[in-house]
Amino acid sequence: MEKNELLKAIKYIASQNLVSKDELISAYDEGIAGRKSEKTSFDISKILYFIGGGIIILGIVILIFTNWDKMNDFGKILASLGSAIAAYVLGAILSRYEKIIYAAGQAFFFISAILMPIGFYVTLDIAGLDVDAAGVNAFVSASLVLIYAISYFVYKTYLFNILAIAFSSWFYFSLTSLIAGNNPILDAEKFFEYRTLVLGFSFLFLGYYYSKIDKKVFSNMLYAFGMCGVFITALILGGYKPDQNMFWEIIYPGLVFAAIFISVYLKNKIFLFGGSIFLIAYIIKITSEYFSHGFGWAFSLVIAGLALMGVGYLTYYLHQKYLGSSEL
Repeated sequence: MEKNELLKAIKYIASQNLVSKDELISAYDEGIAGRKSEKTSFDISKILYFIGGGIIILGIVILIFTNWDKMNDFGKILASLGSAIAAYVLGAILSRYEKIIYAAGQAFFFISAILMPIGFYVTLDIAGLDVDAAGVNAFVSASLVLIYAISYFVYKTYLFNILAIAFSSWFYFSLTSLIAGNNPILDAEKFFEYRTLVLGFSFLFLGYYYSKIDKKVFSNMLYAFGMCGVFITALILGGYKPDQNMFWEIIYPGLVFAAIFISVYLKNKIFLFGGSIFLIAYIIKITSEYFSHGFGWAFSLVIAGLALMGVGYLTYYLHQKYLGSSEL
């Protein structure tokens, strides 16, 4: 029945005093409660599917490694890559159905995504390739990006979107390692940190893109990972006295306050709370680094405590003034 027709019917029934207002409200509440109950059952089923999927993965991995020496090459490939392909095919079949069966299909896609890299490595190792080489890692990650990007465009499921982003991140690290090689000029630790910083900013920009196409689940997830990548890495790059990097120690507060400003502009609480948390981390670091010896550790804790109270009030004020009614 159309919405307008339904409303007209309700008006007619009300005008004839066939149903009271309380009875209508009670019927509406019962309908909502039934829908919530169905959704809760569906969510529990999905959780159990994925827990079961994790147990299946664990069982297959244990099966492969406990019987590794007893299996021939074909058996190893069949148990690893073959299981991944079989799980993917089963997921594709089950995803054609609705609700509960569809969720089971997603669980099998998840199983496939975990087993697929293992299958690739087992196959390439049997082929005689060095699976620790950057080129092999780049090939495996690029193959997985291609598989799950195509899968996303075919099935339009959120899981494939997440997997494509995750494997793209792996491909980024593998490709940059391949390009850099064993260059003696590069400090391996610093190189990894700067790559993580770039990836963090990439996640933030990608999250902004998803927010513009009404995919807030993805945008918030990417914002959270992006902020962790940027701020944790920037904090590490700042170092610790006497080996501190003054550039990163000076620029860090600017990055934090930029995140807090962006939270107001985008009306997104993740930037506000994330910026506040990392500002607290910075205050604790700077206090312990520069003030714990001259003023004494106890007095430096007082300074840090006052600063944290200020951050707490700023967070509360901005949340109430600009983000009180906004979504995450």
